[in-house]
Amino acid sequence: MVEDGHGSVPAQPTLGEHGTTDDTKAAAIMSALPWVAGVTTEEGYLLAEAPPERSWELTKTLAEHSVAVKEMSPVEVSLERYFLEVTGDDSASKRGEDS
Repeated sequence: MVEDGHGSVPAQPTLGEHGTTDDTKAAAIMSALPWVAGVTTEEGYLLAEAPPERSWELTKTLAEHSVAVKEMSPVEVSLERYFLEVTGDDSASKRGEDS
């Protein structure tokens, strides 16, 4: 879980944070699954946009391809980040960088 002290909400409740024995291979495998909407890397973790109720299928599929999951957890983001994602406005974060 990600929390920055400003409160947290699930921006996309389907995101999961993953650590595997082979992140490159895991990303390719997860990207090929029709029910995974996207896979990205952030701060050294793979983020897969997938329905949380299918997490068991995700780990099973990776294991079938000899990739072990070391860590998996849902991701929540701050209210500020959620707002910026929804509105597409990054001016608030830029103002914070200028101070």
